[in-house]
Amino acid sequence: MVRRSSPDSGATSKQQGGLIVLAALLLLVAPQAAAGDAGRPLLADTAITAAPPALVTNRRARLAFTASHSDARFECRINEGVFTACRSPVVYRKLEPGPYRFEVRAVSLSGLADVIPAQASWRVERTFKLSAGSVSRWAPVLGRVVARAHPLASSPVLARLRPQTPEGTTNLVLALERFEDPSGRLWIRVQLPVLPNNSTGWVPRSALGGYTAVGTRLVVHRRALRATLYRHGRQVWRARIGIGERRWPTPAGEFYVRVKLLGFSDPFYGPVAFGTSARSDVLTDWPGGGFVGIHGTDAPWLLPGRVSHGCIRLRNEDILRLERLMPVGTPLTIL
Repeated sequence: MVRRSSPDSGATSKQQGGLIVLAALLLLVAPQAAAGDAGRPLLADTAITAAPPALVTNRRARLAFTASHSDARFECRINEGVFTACRSPVVYRKLEPGPYRFEVRAVSLSGLADVIPAQASWRVERTFKLSAGSVSRWAPVLGRVVARAHPLASSPVLARLRPQTPEGTTNLVLALERFEDPSGRLWIRVQLPVLPNNSTGWVPRSALGGYTAVGTRLVVHRRALRATLYRHGRQVWRARIGIGERRWPTPAGEFYVRVKLLGFSDPFYGPVAFGTSARSDVLTDWPGGGFVGIHGTDAPWLLPGRVSHGCIRLRNEDILRLERLMPVGTPLTIL
């Protein structure tokens, strides 16, 4: 004899199934409740504290993150890859143009991972190099303009540029690369004459005049107390130099020559002086201080040596030869 189920039996089965599921959930939650009694949840929440903006041209990306548990470990992945152990910050280099999505999840001491990883997305855009190899390009600043961290009008301001230098000459910047944003606006990444040294920023192409190409590069070796000028990779000039004393060091980095001055009434600077984009945290010999200059001297017997407040000194005959060979806009490498 087959017994027919009553209408209430199905509901009873559902209730029993619900109780089983509830019991299972209680088993999972019980450790968390115990942990909660100790003052902390079982699962650690993950948060990204630093990431690239949505649109970048830099092929390097740095991401920082944290968790609600100080003792949690992390697992990261990029573009749907496999989660692997990682530590904050994570730095990716030589990223190809295209979209990227980064995910990170915290893993608590109990081994449970954050169910919803923290995410950050951005896109690396392709740029066109303006200064590469032995040829560099500079352009004059046409008016007051701000340089930004990225080629976006909403990007943070890094520096404010003026059309004239403190010496009253046309202000120029070394143009490094060009980028066209989705709206068709052109941006130029330029080297900035600001602290910290080696800073670069993006300015609208419309803020700059026409390009001038140069094939020269001046390389200063501080340890050897020597400067060498190259034209298209070939040495064309060399001289012994004076540099900053240890308490007023000549800074290292990549810079450019942005002004040439003649006819100093003060023999201290010699017959010619070049102003560079290099800056010093302390006093320099340059008028007004702060900038690193390349100039002659009225005390040639002190050279070579560490004799200045940061500027690069040359014997007068050497800087007169350099003046004939080195145009403004020449890149400067200080090693």
